[in-house]
Amino acid sequence: MPLLGLLKQVFSNKLVTDVRQPLFIFDIPQGEDTITYGFVAPELLFWVELGVVLLVTAICGALTSILIYNYIVRQRGTWNAYLVGYGIIIPICIAFPYVMIPLLEIENKILKFCHISIFPILTMFRCSEAMYGFSPPSVEHSHQTFMLYYANIPHIHFDPKTHVPLKSSWADVKEKLYYFVYELCVVGAVLSFLSPFDYVPWTVEEKGDGVLLLKEVGSLFRWNHILNNLMGAILFERFLNAMLCGLALISTLSGFLPQDTMKSAIFGSTSPSDFWGRKWNLVIHNVLKRGVFKPVRRYYPKHVASAAAFLASGIFHEWILSGIFTSYKGYNLDKCTPKSCHDPIYGNTLAFFLWNGTLIVLEHTCSHLFVFQWAKRTLPIPIISMMVVSCALPVAHWMTYNYIASDFFQNGEFGFPMILRQV
Repeated sequence: MPLLGLLKQVFSNKLVTDVRQPLFIFDIPQGEDTITYGFVAPELLFWVELGVVLLVTAICGALTSILIYNYIVRQRGTWNAYLVGYGIIIPICIAFPYVMIPLLEIENKILKFCHISIFPILTMFRCSEAMYGFSPPSVEHSHQTFMLYYANIPHIHFDPKTHVPLKSSWADVKEKLYYFVYELCVVGAVLSFLSPFDYVPWTVEEKGDGVLLLKEVGSLFRWNHILNNLMGAILFERFLNAMLCGLALISTLSGFLPQDTMKSAIFGSTSPSDFWGRKWNLVIHNVLKRGVFKPVRRYYPKHVASAAAFLASGIFHEWILSGIFTSYKGYNLDKCTPKSCHDPIYGNTLAFFLWNGTLIVLEHTCSHLFVFQWAKRTLPIPIISMMVVSCALPVAHWMTYNYIASDFFQNGEFGFPMILRQV
């Protein structure tokens, strides 16, 4: 197949060993020694391969939308619609990364992450919202608008009267380009700081297996553990924000006006529900809200629907791990290192999201109490945000451990400008 051969050729550079040469070097005195650092530019091939991944997912999304529109939207409420959704579309989405990743022989874990976390997850939950009648306004107006919705990763704005997608301007393009370049530089700075420490800047003596990944519960509250988790959370936020800014830029360059994808969650949230519902990864939040929360809320109380959304989030994040860390036939196991062939621990990520779902339920139950209302009215937002984040920081490693213990972020370094120590 010529097309398959062409795609394999695109991904022939596996992007697992960083051989970038510095554009310039400089020396920094340290005691009696002098340490040489070099500035390396982003690897263009990383973004080319990522662009091909996005193109493949957009095409798959558009093709899938044809089935969903004709056999689910137009037959909503019938057994046939549920049969197509649960029996065809969702199984295809689940199988997709296990077929595509080995077929294209992709080894870079960031590219694997994009293969499993974009088309399959968005399409599964968009299929669910279509089955239960919760697609966004204007999306189901025609085949064209529906296909456009499924081909785009960020949800784009539609005119509520004409149902026509709002067009982007050059001002919008410049704004999105500015934010993307800014995030590239910020992520590069964070990577440059954390990379020499293998993304664990403070030593944590007690480690173990299992859900806690620590031998003692008391270790969850040690300062070095908390700071490591905070650094991991900041890294995740900036890395994800850079990717989402890139996706928003692509939508804007295509002539469409995307909705917000992410806001300052760690340093700008006023409650757990504000963090997860209005700040963190709004692309996934919106499809979870329409594909899980609203269908469950139709029959059950709000706290049950919230718990269901966090359960679904935990399950698909566990599924993402299986796609990232599963090797395929032909993978060169002779080149394995503890980080490149990391064996993930399952269950931690699910536990993390269930804990955060519990925090949301507690917020709904206790937010009316005087102490919380007083804090919301009196304290500065950064302090409130740190209090919010602190509710999850002791267990944040349940989410970040597998990524930091592997070479996940090392595989992502290719895409960003960095300052690296020269050996």
